[in-house]
Amino acid sequence: MHVIVCVKQAVDVDQVKIDPQTLEPITFPTKLDDLSKNALEEAVRIKERFGGKVTVIVVGDKVSGVVKEALAIGGDEAKVVTVRELIDTESTALTIAEIVRKIEDFDLLLFGEASIDTHTSQVGPRVAEILKLPILTFVRKIEKIDIESRRIVVLRDLEEWFERVEASMPAVLTVTNEINEPRLPSLSQILKAAKKPVETFEASELGVRIGSNIEVLRNKAPRIDRKKRIYKENVDRAVNEIVSELIKEGIL
Repeated sequence: MHVIVCVKQAVDVDQVKIDPQTLEPITFPTKLDDLSKNALEEAVRIKERFGGKVTVIVVGDKVSGVVKEALAIGGDEAKVVTVRELIDTESTALTIAEIVRKIEDFDLLLFGEASIDTHTSQVGPRVAEILKLPILTFVRKIEKIDIESRRIVVLRDLEEWFERVEASMPAVLTVTNEINEPRLPSLSQILKAAKKPVETFEASELGVRIGSNIEVLRNKAPRIDRKKRIYKENVDRAVNEIVSELIKEGIL
C-alpha cells in the first residue's frame, strides 16, 4: 500500500514566550505537530502490516528538522513545498492537492484532525473536496482495510457517540490522538533518515495562488494576576476559605 501523510511544522504553543509588559508573544518555537505524529504513526503501522511505502508531504519554510523527524519515524520519502509567507487553509489545501496529483498511485491520504496552533480542522476536508475523494474525519480507529476490494472501515469519534463508516479507497482520513501512541525513533533510524529521498518544490512551480485572506490584528495573552493570599490559620478554616474562594471564582 502507498500511504501519503501530510504533516505540519506547528508553533510549539507550550514553549511560546510572552512579553510580561505587552502580553504579546516574543518567540515562536516550532515542532512537528502532535496530531501529525499520530497520522504518521498510523501510516507506518499500515506499511508494517501490508507492505508498501509512506510518502510525507510538508508545506512551509525552514522545515528540514520536521522532515528529518518524519523520515526517522518511518516515512520513506518526502516532498517539500517551500512557502516563505503566511498562507491560509485554502492555499495550503490547494498546494497539497497539486503535490498529490504528481504522485501516480496511492491508497490513503492521512492528516491530523487539526493542528495544535491553529486548530481549524479544514485542510484535510478541503484537500478531499479538491481531489474529489471520500473524506473520513475524526478517525480514532481503522478497523479494516481490504486491499482486494479497496475498501476501508473506520470508527469516527463524534464526542457523544462513535460512528462506523465504510468507504472506497483512495480516501482521505483525518485522525485523532486516540488512534495510537506515536513512537520515538531510534538513533539508527535518525541517522538513516538523512539518506532518504527528499524532493523540494517552490510554490511558484505549482501554479497555485499563495497567500492568506486572514489578517491577524493582534496576538495577545490573557493577563494572569495572582491573588497573593496566604492562609496561616488552622487547617479546617483555611480549607473552607479556599473552597469558598474557588467557588466564587467559578473554578468549582
